[in-house]
Amino acid sequence: MTKRSWDYQDPNDYDDSERIKQLHAAAMMYAGVTNEMPSQVVITSHTAKHRDLGDDIQYPLSFDLLRMNIEYLSNPSGVWDVDRAPDIGMNHVRTNLYDVTHLDVSDAVLEKRAKYGSITLMDFDPYTPYYPAFKNANPEASIAPMYLSFASAAIVHMVHDNWKQRVGSNLTPEQYAARTIDYVNGEISKLFDNRFAYSIDSYDTPADKKRRYSWTTEVTIGMPQMKWVNNLKIKAAKIQQ
Repeated sequence: MTKRSWDYQDPNDYDDSERIKQLHAAAMMYAGVTNEMPSQVVITSHTAKHRDLGDDIQYPLSFDLLRMNIEYLSNPSGVWDVDRAPDIGMNHVRTNLYDVTHLDVSDAVLEKRAKYGSITLMDFDPYTPYYPAFKNANPEASIAPMYLSFASAAIVHMVHDNWKQRVGSNLTPEQYAARTIDYVNGEISKLFDNRFAYSIDSYDTPADKKRRYSWTTEVTIGMPQMKWVNNLKIKAAKIQQ
């Protein structure tokens, strides 16, 4: 017999919003200290068991998020696996999870969870939970900026690899710039699942020209804002015969 993803609880019996509020405050305090938005900080509202692990342990939801992203990002080739992206297609429907805690909460609690950027599961059907949105501790954004951090780290390696190929070459400034742009552009275009809009420039700054032994590479990278609200309007109209 298939286990339900949850056991019914009175929605008024549970309210985790105060704990989430405290976690959110801690994340924002960290952001204030580091002068960065907490795009790599996620707050979760559940624990769950995993059908494929063969044990009876309630794991925090962050463990499932980690597994999803490892599957997406850890291809040995370095190419992100588009078929495993957590937010693409039906990948956000988690058939491997069951006995999820605290799915039945009031609308007021759901609103507070959203306000403080908590990742919350909901019922896709009576037996399967799903992620309606992947948010981070900044309630205005998704966890997608985390991927920018991974991509930025990879770009550092790309530029370094390019440097290793060009260093010591007797090239003109124009050749250094053109070959750098071609190399980095080629690497970015095949690695990151077409998630990003980016531009690459390579040039000599005034300081480079003065030194004569250096050049500069500039990569600008960004991604669109996630949407998680669909407004619906239904208009009743008389059909003219």
